[in-house]
Amino acid sequence: MGGAYSSVERRRRGDTEKFSHFPPKDIKNWSESFHRAFPNGSMRMQDLERQLKSFFPFGDPKQFSEILFRTINISGTDTIDFHEMLIAFSILTKGSNFEKLRWIFRFYDCDNDGVVSRSEMMHSTKALIDMVGTTFDIELDAKTSVDMVFDELENKILDSKPELKTRGEITTMSVQEARYTERFANGLAAVYPIPVPYRHWQLRDMIKVLDGKIVYNNIDKMIALDTETKTQETLVENLMYYPTTFDISKRFLACGSSKGEITIYDRYTKRRVELETGYTIINSVKIRNNYLYVCSNERTISVVNLFRGVVANVYTHTSQVNNCEVSQKGDYLIACGDTKEVLMFSCSNNSLRLAHRFESVNDGGFGVSWNGNDSMFAVGTQDGYACVWDIRAEEKLAVIKSHQHPYASGAIRNLQFTKKNFIDMLIFTEHYSYFSILDTRNFNKRQLITVNEAAYERSITGLAINEESDTIYVSTGENILGYAINTNMRRMSCYGEFF
Repeated sequence: MGGAYSSVERRRRGDTEKFSHFPPKDIKNWSESFHRAFPNGSMRMQDLERQLKSFFPFGDPKQFSEILFRTINISGTDTIDFHEMLIAFSILTKGSNFEKLRWIFRFYDCDNDGVVSRSEMMHSTKALIDMVGTTFDIELDAKTSVDMVFDELENKILDSKPELKTRGEITTMSVQEARYTERFANGLAAVYPIPVPYRHWQLRDMIKVLDGKIVYNNIDKMIALDTETKTQETLVENLMYYPTTFDISKRFLACGSSKGEITIYDRYTKRRVELETGYTIINSVKIRNNYLYVCSNERTISVVNLFRGVVANVYTHTSQVNNCEVSQKGDYLIACGDTKEVLMFSCSNNSLRLAHRFESVNDGGFGVSWNGNDSMFAVGTQDGYACVWDIRAEEKLAVIKSHQHPYASGAIRNLQFTKKNFIDMLIFTEHYSYFSILDTRNFNKRQLITVNEAAYERSITGLAINEESDTIYVSTGENILGYAINTNMRRMSCYGEFF
């Protein structure tokens, strides 16, 4: 029996370490402290109330401790163990917005019926105010706070019921005004006097970075700039058109035109293939493994075999398709177009199967990106929103307004996650003048950077992040600008350790 019990505990401890956000050595130290305070390994509601009373000596924590105990107590027993306490602490301090929202919703949903009523939120808020008491010199009013939440939801959700809120409705409130307080980038690190044009006023994805080189278009040529030596190499020349979009991998370079033409260049064999996927503008091309994904105003996503230079498959949509990106593992593709609909496809070789439909806010999308571990994806929209989803949930994880929203200059044209080294940031560019660096650990910290010089408003034409996620490149009609990311700050944990 003892051996079986130990085996169960080991598995449970392993699960706790896996799903928490803390280093194993910290978990071990906290576990030892918890068991010293509670030798039988569990905490009763009275124990929790006593702990809260020690923090708030001039208040009454009875009601709040009952609500908190119910929320932490996943097992539904009469006691809370260390693993339940750790999971709650992990979610509230280091969890994603989706995890925090789910936990807080359980806190307010007293009868566990899947909706939060006004009276439930009032009860929980009043319990918090009673617990704080006069410990702090602040005035809190439960009714005012709850009315503010419900009024805001009713303004955002036209068919919302005035007394009941689902978790999906509460998620809608995540249109955030992230604080412009952080310095994620250390400032302008490099200026390359190379103008980068765009060929369509809405398509602004005209630079890429590969192997330390910035790739860009110059009239009928594709050129690579070595950022170390400042030398330039012509990759492809004598294109029959000015590219509206392009992509590059170690082996292939692909370009698209305003009339449905595609050029594929094999950098190893020097073979060049020209083909057509229709007669309208190519909005985006994305290389993934042996395939090229082509988004166009033909209302299609065409899958092209790069080695054979032929269209292998075509998915037809109901509206123009503006952009797409395949996940890091190659399992899924996200696509956006001229409507607020965002499509998720499952990928298998050259086939696409529609798996799910999401919605942005009001307008179509242009920028699209997956984060480094495929747990999140984001879409930047014409009406100036960066919409972020957790792949495990249908509701949006966060919605961030551009700096110039709701003006046309605030349209988000390009949007990219950092992929490596635990940097955890989302960068998005606006039509003119500004780009933002957003903390994706909590979505409430943001750095706003202008690319303007003096009084001259600049049109942003491209965005790229290097392979190590330590430099951001933004192109304009005048220059390519490089910004160094403060990677040490981003990789430092709250314990002074580096990830």
